[in-house]
Amino acid sequence: MHVGRPRLVCLPSRDREFAAHVDAVMVANPELREPAELASVLRPRYPAVLVRASELEGLRTPTWYVYRDGHFPWPGSPSAVESRPRSDGGDR
Repeated sequence: MHVGRPRLVCLPSRDREFAAHVDAVMVANPELREPAELASVLRPRYPAVLVRASELEGLRTPTWYVYRDGHFPWPGSPSAVESRPRSDGGDR
């Protein structure tokens, strides 16, 4: 069993602020061992967040997919177009 930190894949991938926040949360909370634990820490800032562990076999390092908007950002969807939440609270 792998005990180290999982590889994080943050989506949408263009949202660097989100990815940086997720990374900072993992650094500040090394006791997080389950995707649901990470999601609960992220949820106050990103209420729709969803974290899932990869089910691919043979990975040397566990991989967690962190979906900012709770789903995969399909091409053309608002999640795919937005690079990050607006700071003025407006809609894109």
